[in-house]
Amino acid sequence: MFCVIDNEITKISDSIMSLDNVFGMFDSLVETVRLYNTKPLFINEHIAKMLETMDVLSFPYPNNFSVSYVSRQITRLLNVNKVYKGGICKICVFRKASIFSHEETDTQSQFIIFVDSLAERDFEFNTKGISLAIIPSVVIQKPYLYTMYSAHMLTQRKIPFLLQKTGADALTFFTEYEQIFHTSAGDIFYVKNMEVYCPNAEINTFRHPLTNHVIDTLKRQGIAVHEAENMFVDDIMSADEVFVTHPITGIQWVVRVNDKIVSYSLSKKIYSLLQQIIDV
Repeated sequence: MFCVIDNEITKISDSIMSLDNVFGMFDSLVETVRLYNTKPLFINEHIAKMLETMDVLSFPYPNNFSVSYVSRQITRLLNVNKVYKGGICKICVFRKASIFSHEETDTQSQFIIFVDSLAERDFEFNTKGISLAIIPSVVIQKPYLYTMYSAHMLTQRKIPFLLQKTGADALTFFTEYEQIFHTSAGDIFYVKNMEVYCPNAEINTFRHPLTNHVIDTLKRQGIAVHEAENMFVDDIMSADEVFVTHPITGIQWVVRVNDKIVSYSLSKKIYSLLQQIIDV
């Protein structure tokens, strides 16, 4: 498999820059993009999120870091890696110096792109549902940014251990004000009396581009969507349905929240609209 680093295609096996090393050793941020028929879905929005995060962090822009240039590099990687259907792309921007360094290169950055294949081109509805564990201690600390930042790695490292301990498929993420704003499986929604609720973009700064398109599609279908200023444990526990959206998995309905079983009638209808979204 190959990656793009320093604007050159490089064998991953020949590079010391694995994504884990970059995200663990450097001041960095990463965005995950779904590839559909070799097309990077919502690439404009994904790059915009990264640029907004870099602005907040006073993070220098890498050379050639534009939608058009990144898209061309993704196409090159798709060809050399022979990814012709569905795929996953990870775009990571990092400072050229280690987080412990104070060298001149601290003011410079670069990006690296990884592409891998998926067995299926299309999103699939998870007919078994996923289980969601609500653990208030899973708190994402400030700064709340628009894409995943290396400073949030401590929480990310805890997730596999907590999933194994709880037997769940995903965990809720909390703010320091005990608000639920995201999950380890993506953006969270709940349904109450056939109306849909999700954290607004000011609370869920991680919101994936797919989520915005889901919200717009629901509104066009006449389904009420409330972008809430607050979402607490009681809101999720009293919901009729819960589902999550993610750029790779699409829409996943939640069959169980802690010990409560929930249904999926509206969630399945929403999933059926997903093809309309990605074919736009």
